[in-house]
Amino acid sequence: MTNTRTLNVKNIIVANTLMEKLIDFIRENKECWVGKADELEQDTHCIQARAIWTTIALLENISPDTYTGDMKMMELWDSCGLQQADENEFDLFMWSDLC
Repeated sequence: MTNTRTLNVKNIIVANTLMEKLIDFIRENKECWVGKADELEQDTHCIQARAIWTTIALLENISPDTYTGDMKMMELWDSCGLQQADENEFDLFMWSDLC
């Protein structure tokens, strides 16, 4: 039987791997991240990125509008180099499935 600690470690490993893949995916599709959150809803790349982000948040038990959630979102934002995009719109869009 798998204990909780082993399960949590596995979740973190999977979440970290997904985060690396998500950063690469967003970097490869930077042009998609311009516009308001509702406009991002029209782009399949953005929707796919949000689905991956939602999976990461669920695996790590991260909630929006918490210190951990904000720090993790800032890590994602900084790693992706999305200077052309609006950081607030990115944040709103990425958390919209969990809010």
